[in-house]
Order: sequence, then structure tokens, then C-alpha cells
Amino acid sequence: MSALRSLVGTFGANVVILFAGIATGVLAARLLLPEGRGELAAIIFWPQLVAALGLFSLSEAVTQRVSAEKLDEAQAATGGLLLGLLLAMVAGAIGVGLMPLLLGPERAALVPTTQLYLVFFLPLNFISLTLLAVDQGCHRFQRFNLLRMIPSLAYLVGLLSLWLGESVTVQHVVWANLAGTVITALLRLWLSRRLITWRLQPGRLWDLFSTGLRFHGATVLITLSTQVDQLMVISLLDNVDVGYYAVALTLAATGLATVANTVHMVMFPLVAGGSTAAQQARLITLGMGGTTLVVVLLAVSLAVLAPWLVPLLFGDEFLPAVLPAQVLVVAYVPVALRHVAIRILRGIGAARPGFVGEAIGLLLFVLLGWLLVPRFGILGVAIALLISAMTAYAYLLQYMASRFGIRMRRLLGFDVAVIHEVFSRTVALVKLTTTRRGGQEVHE
Repeated sequence: MSALRSLVGTFGANVVILFAGIATGVLAARLLLPEGRGELAAIIFWPQLVAALGLFSLSEAVTQRVSAEKLDEAQAATGGLLLGLLLAMVAGAIGVGLMPLLLGPERAALVPTTQLYLVFFLPLNFISLTLLAVDQGCHRFQRFNLLRMIPSLAYLVGLLSLWLGESVTVQHVVWANLAGTVITALLRLWLSRRLITWRLQPGRLWDLFSTGLRFHGATVLITLSTQVDQLMVISLLDNVDVGYYAVALTLAATGLATVANTVHMVMFPLVAGGSTAAQQARLITLGMGGTTLVVVLLAVSLAVLAPWLVPLLFGDEFLPAVLPAQVLVVAYVPVALRHVAIRILRGIGAARPGFVGEAIGLLLFVLLGWLLVPRFGILGVAIALLISAMTAYAYLLQYMASRFGIRMRRLLGFDVAVIHEVFSRTVALVKLTTTRRGGQEVHE
């Protein structure tokens, strides 16, 4: 599948996930109100954080090794599945034991639900991610994207069913959230049933684990830097403020993350398979410059419309989330672009710049958050995130510019050639989409 078609399919899937995410965010907020929405965020946050840290970047290792043709599909699927289940057992045991401490005495009533969610979520999530990584590494983006949409759509269907059945509780919403992970894991496992082999060489397991371990330092910092704002809000503020922040984050992050995820999911294996430095530099310039243009335009639109969008979508109860949402929209520009930069650099095996950039951002955020949150609440969190994300992203831009000899304005999209290429490719995408629709209509 060509890069253009891959981008079309991946962007289409991400748009579906975007609208499903907005719909579930709106429904959860309206059905649970600020306090209930805060409880839901606290229950889901810790298991997902444990999962992100406990996988040891195994999914990225699988994608990288398969893309670079260092591992065949059967060995990657078997090795990823086996390592994923082992890591899930270890992370699950640690997570269950730590959950009372992580939630704290004020949320003690939520501990049993959170522990049970963790026990089911971890192995199923690890199965999904490692086997989907095989599809990504093989550039099998059609299957990859179809399966990625299942969790969001299943969660939406579950929420609608609870609403129509008048049985909405925080616990029921938690299980609706889990349903999509269950379906995806079982379906992807069934699709791999003929690939799983018992003739797995121990060296292959170590190769996967050591590759993931190389990436994992940056992954830990990426995870903490992207989740530390929520961690700070959940740890320091009450459930109502957590609910406000969840709504602000839904508005700010969902659209920008969609664009960023589309780019890095396709660019990571493409850059990893690039044969020359010039080829990689061209991909990096187009990926970073084009993404910047789109993300900035989207962020400006969201920030201007936030005072109308928040009460319209989530209800008047969430009006205190408007100003934090506007600041978060601006902050998520460098956050989203930083993630694209780190994934692209990983594609060429450069893990250290991402580690350093994330360390800079994380340390700065903790310092600023410690100073601002006690005085400004969730607005202080948003301001701290904005400043720290801009600093970390500036470091990564400087690294890419110096290593590949790319002018800074090209990485930022402020270049006529980059704008022209982005426009040309956008026109090609529209033509491709129109052609495909036309072909379907003729066929029908």
C-alpha cells in the first residue's frame, strides 16, 4: 500500500476515532456530571498508566523490527504475544498491589472496581497492541485501522445502551469502556491463529525485548509527560475539578492528537524503511512541516470556539472548564508535534533525543505545576503544560535541524516549497478519495 493510501486510511480511521471520542466524552460528561466524570477518570487513568509503562515499548519494537525486515511476521506475532502476556502478569501484580496507595484514602471506594478493571485490561490491551504492531510493521494499514476503531466505537455503543436502558452508573461506564479492548484482542488473536508457532528461537525474544528496552526510557518519559498533568489533577484536586479537567482535555487534545497520530503511525515504519539519509530528511520535512500547518490551524479554531463549544457539548455545568480548555488547546500544539518528532526519530533508531526532550519537558512541568496549581487550580496545570511542552519541542526541532541539515522554517512549515507540497498532496488525497468513491458507485 502506498504512503498516500496509508495516510488516507489512517486519517479516515482517526477521524472516526475522533468523533467517537468526542461523542463518548460528551455522553460521559452529561450522564455522570462533574463529580461522576471525575470518578470515571480516576478509575481508568491508573490502569492505563500502568499499561503504558508496563509494556516496555514492545509494540514499537515489533513494528520497528518487522519494518526493518529483521523479523518475519510469524516470529514477531509469536514473540510479541508471549512477551506481552508475561509483561501483563508482572505489571498486573504490581498494579493491583499499588492501587490503594495510588487512589488514596479519599477514593478508597473506587479501589475494587479499579483493580478488577486492571486485571482484565492489561493482558487484553497487550495482546491487541503487540499483534496490531505486526500489521503496522507489515504496512497492512487497512486491517490495522479497522481494528483500531473497534474500542472507541464499542465504548460509544455501550454508553448509548446504558443511556437508553437508564442504567448509567460509573461502574457500568467502566465496563463499557473495557468492552472494545476485549473485542479487539479476541478478534486480532483469531486472525493470527495460523501465525503463532512454537518454534520460536529464544534469541528472537531477547531481540524484541532489548529493542523495546532501548525505546522504553523515552516511552516512560513520553507517558509521564503526557499523563503527568492528569496525574497532578487527580492527586491534588477533588473529583469535581477532575471532571472539569477531563472535559477541557477532551476538547483540547482529541482533534490535535488525531492529526499527530495519523502522521506518526504512517511515518514511523516509512522512515524506518528509508534507504538513504536524503530520503529520510525529505520524509521528516514533509511530516513535521505539514503537520505543523494543520495542527496550528485546528488549534486556533478550537480556541476561538471553546466558549460556545463547552456548554453546547458538555452542558452548562462545565462552564468553569472553558478557560483551561483554551490554554490546553494552545499547549497541545507543541505536545502533539513533539510526539510526531519523537516517533519519526525512533524510526531511524535515534531514541536518545526523545528521552532528553521528554526529560526537559517533564522536569519543567513538575516545577511549574508545583508553583502554579495550588494558586490557579486546573488553569495552573494548563499553563505549566504549555510552557514545558514548548521548551521540549524546541529542543527536538533543533536536533532534527542540525542532524539532517534541514532549515528550521521548513520543519515549522513556514516554507513555500513545504506548503506547496502539502497542498499538492492534499489535492491528491481528495482526488484519490473521490476516485475510490466513484469506483465504488460504479461497482454498486
